[in-house]
Amino acid sequence: TIELEAIRKNGERFPIELSLSAFYYRGEYHAIAIIRDITDKKRIENELREREELFRTLTEGSPTGIYLIKKGKFIYVNPTMERITGHSRKELLQMDPFELIHPDYRDMVRERYFRREAGEEVPERYEFKIITKNGERWVDLTAKSVKIGDERAVLGNFFDVTSKKEAEEKLKKLNRLLVAIGEINQLIVRRISTRRLMNRTCKILSDTGNFPTVLICTLDRALQPVAMSTRVKLYQVREKVRNCEVIKLALDSRKHVLNDCKRMECEECWIPEDVGRKVVLAAPLCYKKRVYGAIALVADTFEEEEVQYILDVARNLGLALRHLEVTREKERAFEQIKKNLEQFEMLADKLRNPLAIMKGFIELKSQLDHGKIFSELENQISRIEEYLDQLSTEELRTIELEKLFKRF
Repeated sequence: TIELEAIRKNGERFPIELSLSAFYYRGEYHAIAIIRDITDKKRIENELREREELFRTLTEGSPTGIYLIKKGKFIYVNPTMERITGHSRKELLQMDPFELIHPDYRDMVRERYFRREAGEEVPERYEFKIITKNGERWVDLTAKSVKIGDERAVLGNFFDVTSKKEAEEKLKKLNRLLVAIGEINQLIVRRISTRRLMNRTCKILSDTGNFPTVLICTLDRALQPVAMSTRVKLYQVREKVRNCEVIKLALDSRKHVLNDCKRMECEECWIPEDVGRKVVLAAPLCYKKRVYGAIALVADTFEEEEVQYILDVARNLGLALRHLEVTREKERAFEQIKKNLEQFEMLADKLRNPLAIMKGFIELKSQLDHGKIFSELENQISRIEEYLDQLSTEELRTIELEKLFKRF
């Protein structure tokens, strides 16, 4: 059977299919020919070819990944799908499509595929993770059940939404951190004790801010851990914290330090083993030139905006520690003033006694022995001098208080 082009009586050319058969009849060979007009067949073939070319033109140049799956196997993938997955067309056509799906989403995608292929109603569009040659990516998939001949297949169209998902996650992290900062600022305004403020700050940053480990240290005579978000006894990590190069550098430079602890070879680390070596952000707690301590947070990564928000927390904590210090100094000052007033009142009473005695001796000078009078006067003068020394001491303390209040 061959295909030829024939000419009609009117000169029109048209396609035919010619079938020839030879047979032997009455001692001679003969041939029988069957001619069929295949104009409709050719028209259908041309339409199919044009559709296929159009499909390939649309899919090959599409910025989205497009594929066809039949009976659980890829039968077509476009170049964009190769680019997104990192696999060549040959590799994709030979592999199990579900190997590309992240384990967290594989069962869900598999179930929906088979239900869709069976003609059941399932969501057409959803997002999930895939595993590529270069790591993990997020994709947004739209899939439909189609017919190829008499068999059902699934046509999928997906695009990479990793950047969008990362931006969404970043926004969520920043929103959580802003909520945490708001809660911490409320604690600062309430003027609670230093230890409670530090403990609550660690818990808020860990729970709301979603940081696995948060540590706060104060600096007095030596660096002292005062609060930690994990269930670790502070005395167990005291020396490790004091030897932490990241925290020491933040205190010495009075600037924040961001360091990847996975690259550091510390013999002992204050970060709990179940958290593991991650990135550490340490920031000093300062007010003007005074350094009160440091805050250190652990995470997989820190975005630039996160760092700035945490530095705001560190500044606010430094201001809060300064305020608490001033409050304690004021309380001590007022206590000293109260003590001084009581002392002045007592000394005034004590001064009246020797003065009264001296006045009495002067009134009785004509009746008493002069030697005895002068001896008693000398004793009372000594008492007055002693009380005046006490007044002088309290005066010096009052002067120191005056200097203290001038600093406020």
